[in-house]
Amino acid sequence: MKKILCSIGLILAIVLSANAQPSHRAHRRPQPRIGDNIGEVRLHIAGEIGFTDIGGIFMHRSPYHYSAGCMAEFQTGRCLSLGLGAEYYGIRHINEKIFSSGNYLNCVPIYGNVRLNTTGFTKFFVDLQMGYAIPTNQINLSQPEGTVIVQIPIQAKGFYSGAAVGVSFYGNNVSVGFNSVDITNAETNQPLYYNGSNRKRIATDFYLRYSYAFPLN
Repeated sequence: MKKILCSIGLILAIVLSANAQPSHRAHRRPQPRIGDNIGEVRLHIAGEIGFTDIGGIFMHRSPYHYSAGCMAEFQTGRCLSLGLGAEYYGIRHINEKIFSSGNYLNCVPIYGNVRLNTTGFTKFFVDLQMGYAIPTNQINLSQPEGTVIVQIPIQAKGFYSGAAVGVSFYGNNVSVGFNSVDITNAETNQPLYYNGSNRKRIATDFYLRYSYAFPLN
């Protein structure tokens, strides 16, 4: 009987001693957010600059474009997110041979964004955009019609699309890609075509883009 009581006492002492020790697990630092948590909402503040109509470089010209705006992004899965954004977009010279110096086309694209990404602290991603560009100004295009040169008012208006590849780390997003905006006749609101062809005029832009994503939840 004495041995039994001693054994019980020893077991109780061991249990009480274990409970009295501080728990190291409770003091572990929380894991940092890596930006691919399902249900996370982020606000991107973005800016980009690039070349408009890349062929202009080979004519010893340097047309360019710029944009600045924001996008709300919702992480629907570990590798998929959806976004909605808007930007102020300035396009310089669709074709340097046609436009005189100082003519610019400006618009505000409103677009949906689909992003496919890897997981982890550093992620690689592919962005696909599609939307509609709202014009904010118009300029005159000099175009030959027969033996005369006519002035056609044009706008950056209509279908907007783009694609990019990039890398994301700790809220920073850096990507390279291209996008395009339809060019329309401001008087008729019809697509503008190259003279004597059925090929639409489209401003195609190649760019470097940076954004910072702020978590909202």
